Amino acid sequence: MTRRLRFLFLLLIGIPFNIHLAQSQNQLAIDSLKNLNTTETDQQKIVKNLISIADNFTYHQIDSAIYYTDKAIQLSNKIDYPKGAAEADFFKAYFLDISGDYDKAISSLEKAASIFTEIGDSSYLTGCYNNLGVLYSYGDKQKTSLEYFIKSVNIGEELKDSFSLAEGYCNIAGVYEDLNEYSSALKYYNKALEVDLHYNPVEDLAISYLDVGNINIKLRRFDDALENLQKAQALMPKIDDAYYKAVLHQRFATYYTETNELDKANEYVLKSNNFSKNFDYPMFKADMLAIKGEILLKQKMYNASLEILDNAIEQYNKLKFTYSLGEIYKFKAEAFSGLGQHTKAYEFLQMANAEEEKHKSNEIAETLGEFEKEEALKEERTRLKLEQELEIQRNENELIKVRSKLYFTINLSILLGSILVLALYFYALKRNHSKSLESSNELINHQKELIENSYLELKQNESRLLELNATKDKFFSIIAHDLKNPFNTLIGLSELMIENPELKHTDDYEELIEGMAQTAKSGHDLLENLLQWSRSQVGSIQLAPKAILLDELFVTVSMFFNETAKAKNISIAIPAQTELKVFADYNMAHFIVRNLINNAIKFSYYNTKIEVDASVKEDMVVVCVTDHGIGMKAEIVSKLFKVEYSVQRNGTSDEKGTGLGLILCKEFVEKNGGEIWVESIEGKGSTFCFSLPKSIS
Repeated sequence: MTRRLRFLFLLLIGIPFNIHLAQSQNQLAIDSLKNLNTTETDQQKIVKNLISIADNFTYHQIDSAIYYTDKAIQLSNKIDYPKGAAEADFFKAYFLDISGDYDKAISSLEKAASIFTEIGDSSYLTGCYNNLGVLYSYGDKQKTSLEYFIKSVNIGEELKDSFSLAEGYCNIAGVYEDLNEYSSALKYYNKALEVDLHYNPVEDLAISYLDVGNINIKLRRFDDALENLQKAQALMPKIDDAYYKAVLHQRFATYYTETNELDKANEYVLKSNNFSKNFDYPMFKADMLAIKGEILLKQKMYNASLEILDNAIEQYNKLKFTYSLGEIYKFKAEAFSGLGQHTKAYEFLQMANAEEEKHKSNEIAETLGEFEKEEALKEERTRLKLEQELEIQRNENELIKVRSKLYFTINLSILLGSILVLALYFYALKRNHSKSLESSNELINHQKELIENSYLELKQNESRLLELNATKDKFFSIIAHDLKNPFNTLIGLSELMIENPELKHTDDYEELIEGMAQTAKSGHDLLENLLQWSRSQVGSIQLAPKAILLDELFVTVSMFFNETAKAKNISIAIPAQTELKVFADYNMAHFIVRNLINNAIKFSYYNTKIEVDASVKEDMVVVCVTDHGIGMKAEIVSKLFKVEYSVQRNGTSDEKGTGLGLILCKEFVEKNGGEIWVESIEGKGSTFCFSLPKSIS
């Protein structure tokens, strides 16, 4: 079924009032305007107020609306105000259209169009042409209708009037729709929508979405149609007009009818009828009857469908609107076929075909062809004009670029000349001051060099002082750590002999004297070694590596600890004659072995054995000292040989230790090119090993 809603919307240009308020609000507006007219002295304003009063009677009191437009026409003619008379006739035609009196509506619009042409009001004239085209489309003057639509579009394009263009495109689309050329109809409905999207109010945009949705239904593009209808529905809360809302629900009813969702279709029919209660628009009511008849047909309620469709035909005939009759005749043919009355079904099918043939006018097709040709020429002219403008703009841009380059060259030349002058000036100044600057620079550089040298020397002295201070601390630690043992032995033997004078006459006396002498000698040797090491730390002696026979070193050190080991009944097992030699500083090697054996005695259990072993591994000699004592946890092992940790543990006879001896061992081993490491099991003992370079001699 053909729908052309937008054809009847008005151009409310220059009219200062709100349209389509609720009826109670309308009455307040009407009363207010009537009161204004009792005091208004400007007759032209009174005319406008009368038209406003008429508009507030729209949909619910059409007779009153027509009455007040007539009064506005009479007053305009009396005061010689042709524009007021034309505007009043324009609105009167709208009200006559709603009431279904199309002949009088055409007459009023033709009067208005004549006046607007005389006074040169093109904006209102496009509205007149639009609505004349709609009114003529109801009857059989389709060519006249199309010509008015084309006139409206042409004027709208000249004025660049978005509202007129949207209306004109919509009307042209309606002609294509009546000819069942739905693709062409969609093209112009989309043109109207594009204009509305950018320029027109939400009412027009909503109607454009409804039109595009309706034509998509006819094209069976139901997903697109539903999207269009939903976009229109989203705009409805911003529109306070029952007519718009009734049309929206009518479109949804059509959609759900065509998609065979008949329950939803009936639901939207009811909603649409509820909104249309407040206005009496015969064309809208006829359309709703046609939709309802189609729904009943699809529900196979054939008799009820035929009754409703007959009412729709009666309404369309009264309105002299014959374009929908062909489709309704098809519905009747289908209903009679469903009832088994095939003769009548065939009869109405022939009537439908005849109705469609009647509207296939060669004149309309020719007129549309000429319109499309003219539109194509306009588009081509627009394209060429745009290309010319672009070419002109490109030429102007090129000219601007050339000028810019010229100005740039000139400015650059001036700048370079200025720079050259300044350069010559500063060059002269530089020559005058160069000698003094050079001498000053030499003096500054010399002073800088002196300062840098002094700074480096201070840093070196600071570093040396820190190193000497650390060496002093280590030196005193060694004295406290290693000299304590021989002195303890001497003190112990001396006290024993003093407290037991009878020992002088025993066999042990000589052994005790010999032990004291040996301990004193060992202590003296240790002290001498410490003094030599301390001198090496402060730089008075250097590292003096030489070939050292390990057998002799082991014997010397083990004799040093004989008495200490006997106190715990510990034996020290040194390897048999190996003839192994290492290349290292003797004093440092002596200290390393002595310290490791001393630690082994300190942490060994009573009545155990300390084992000293030596072996060759590639070009290094590895010496290991193994004890059977308290051992260490992995946590303690990880902290050995590190200055930052203080590892202090008591021996098996509560001997005190500081851990500094092992740190010194690590230092001496590394100075001689070797490594030191340990393996230990808590409660079972430890094995300390170190490597020194093998002597080749």
